[in-house]
Amino acid sequence: MEMFWNGIERKGACPAGGGHDGHGSLDFSLPHNVPATPNSQDEWGYCKNCMAMFWNGDTGRKGECPGSTVGHSWQGYPFVLPHLNDVKNVVVTLHRILNDNTGDDPGNRLEISGRFDVARLCFGPEAGKLITLGSFNLFDRPGSDPQEIIEGTEFPVERDQQLMIFPGEFLWITGKLLEQDTFGEDDLGDRDIRIPFDALTNTPIDLGVFADGHDQRVIVTMSTRVV
Repeated sequence: MEMFWNGIERKGACPAGGGHDGHGSLDFSLPHNVPATPNSQDEWGYCKNCMAMFWNGDTGRKGECPGSTVGHSWQGYPFVLPHLNDVKNVVVTLHRILNDNTGDDPGNRLEISGRFDVARLCFGPEAGKLITLGSFNLFDRPGSDPQEIIEGTEFPVERDQQLMIFPGEFLWITGKLLEQDTFGEDDLGDRDIRIPFDALTNTPIDLGVFADGHDQRVIVTMSTRVV
């Protein structure tokens, strides 16, 4: 059993004979074109002859390749593979959006637009600052197609995303909500929350109340779960 690139018709060379066969296996998505960190290793790629993944960091030894007599030959993306030591697999769930109060808005409903995203933040030695590795969307409604929510009721989202967070890294949650008005500002507020590795537990996320100056109030329910 080995990992190989299944993105083209040619399946390379399998040590068991013939080409690789990916039927029934999982589809993996690997980080690439990002700096290495203390918890991840760069110089991974796939061999252009056998299509298998191998480490290209040792210039004098590339390993044996069933598709070539000279060993593996690197091509494709420069993959950066995380170590699984002390990793936390965190599931972030956006549960629901509640219209807590319609305020001065005519009628009994709010027209909500905006988005929420989650990402992994790590320190990039080359950049000398925190960098984003993988950003995933949990809610996205444009102003041209807002979600109507009647006062006192919830719009169920129940969308989640699993991320691998390593020691020294952060889970990053960003969000912004707007409400379409014929008066005043539409902005209900935004959020920028960074939860460090040690603080990641099974707990609700306190986003506070999204509100404006016209007593329009929206409450968003999110949580994290370590699996």
